[in-house]
Amino acid sequence: MKKLKYYLVMLIFMKQNSKRKKIFFKKELNKILSFYGMRVASGDWKDYAIDRDKDKSSFSI
Repeated sequence: MKKLKYYLVMLIFMKQNSKRKKIFFKKELNKILSFYGMRVASGDWKDYAIDRDKDKSSFSI
């Protein structure tokens, strides 16, 4: 029987200037999605979520 693997990953980005929107920069998001794509290809991950509120942005798997 194949051993099941469970992952919970949350990447959080916070900016120090509170007047700016808390978002991922293109370069950061490209790195995150590249890594995510490798894990999808290996069959480990299947879904993700991107969330944003006033203090942070997060990429959750």
